[in-house]
Amino acid sequence: DGWSVFRVLSDVFASHAALANGQRPALVARRPFRDYLHWLSEQDQEQSQDYWRGVLAGFDSPTPLPYDHTPLEAHRAESSTSVPIELSTGQSTRLREMAQRNGLTVNTLVQGAWALLLARYSGQQQVCFGTTVSGRPAELPGIENMIGMFINTVPTRITIPHEHHVLPWLRELQTQQVETRQYDFASLTQLHTFSDLPAGTSLFDSIVVFENYPINDEAAAAHGLQLRELHAIETTNYPLALIAYLDNHLHLHLGYDPDLFNPDTIERMTTHLQRL
Repeated sequence: DGWSVFRVLSDVFASHAALANGQRPALVARRPFRDYLHWLSEQDQEQSQDYWRGVLAGFDSPTPLPYDHTPLEAHRAESSTSVPIELSTGQSTRLREMAQRNGLTVNTLVQGAWALLLARYSGQQQVCFGTTVSGRPAELPGIENMIGMFINTVPTRITIPHEHHVLPWLRELQTQQVETRQYDFASLTQLHTFSDLPAGTSLFDSIVVFENYPINDEAAAAHGLQLRELHAIETTNYPLALIAYLDNHLHLHLGYDPDLFNPDTIERMTTHLQRL
């Protein structure tokens, strides 16, 4: 996962510098991934299942998306094309300050905006999308430096009230996120069985990914090295994927499957999302 990638890169930089100076590399001691697997085996699976049964009770239809081309049963979705959404530094600062004043995270604001967008496009008061989580339990010491595949994607089911002030609704959404974090290790395949969806139907067709893993821009420079020409294409196996991260301003990228959406549809969605 992304968190691990930059940890590995830091080790590569340190090793390269050591070897260039004729020294033996001294790698950072990291807690082994098997300790996380042991932690996972000790979690209360019954309590987790009860929680997710409550979240997915009565859920019988995924939130419809504004497809331009009807997905075929044999079609394997891939959000291989992306459109950036530019928020200015001033806009981003106001969002961050508003979140801090009200005990919210920017992640909550992004999820709230996405929920509203899906509700407007689908005409449904209740929407469901996937949320990708880091999967690194805070109670496991050393988890931030462990290397492995921790990320997971779980359903986020949100009701948009007819009349409600924004801040109380966002606080409810954040409380829901905190509750979900206790059980975000659950298998998506298992979660499907807790809904009323027909077999073979996805719980959701869009996901939100808020990337908040630490990236040390100084890691290469600290060893007299330079990292340049770094390019990455992020794809998912969902028709729509909203990827966000925050530095001096909020970066948003709407990934989509070009076989299912026309570019003008996605441009319209990005305009509406930015407005929300």
